[in-house]
Amino acid sequence: MTKRGFTLPEIIIAVAFFGILLGLVTISLFNARSRTVQGATIDILISDLKEQQIKSMSGFNDMSYGIRLEPDKYILFEGDSFISGATTNFEIVLDSSLTISDILLPGSEIVFQNGSGEVLGFVGGQNTFMINSEPGNFSKAVIVNRLGVLDIE
Repeated sequence: MTKRGFTLPEIIIAVAFFGILLGLVTISLFNARSRTVQGATIDILISDLKEQQIKSMSGFNDMSYGIRLEPDKYILFEGDSFISGATTNFEIVLDSSLTISDILLPGSEIVFQNGSGEVLGFVGGQNTFMINSEPGNFSKAVIVNRLGVLDIE
C-alpha cells in the first residue's frame, strides 16, 4: 500500500521557496514604481519649463513667464521675476525621493522673455541645475541655453 501526499519537509521547503520568490518580486516592483515616479516627475518638470516658454513666446497675457527652483519644489510664475506669495504662482512639490541641487541660475530662476521666449538675464556658466534621486539612483544635469533649449545629461 502506497501513501499519496507530501511530507512536512517538502511542504516547508515549497512554502519557503515561494516566500523568497514573493519577497524578490515585491522588492523589484517597489523599485520599478520608484523609478517610474521619478521619471514622470522629471518629465513634468521639463514639460512645465517648456510650457512657460511657450506662454512667453505666444505673448499670453502680454507677460514673461518663469520658473523658480528650490531643493524640494519648483514654482511657476508670471512676470520678469519671482514674487513670493503672488496669487498667480503655482507651486509643484517634488516626490520625496527627488531633490533639485547645484542650482547655478541667477536668482534660482529661469525667466522667458515675452515674445521671443529667450532666457532673460542669461549668464553663460550660470545656466544649469541637477535633479537627484534618493538614495542616489541617478543624477541628471539640466542645461538651459540662452534660447531656452534644454539639454539633459
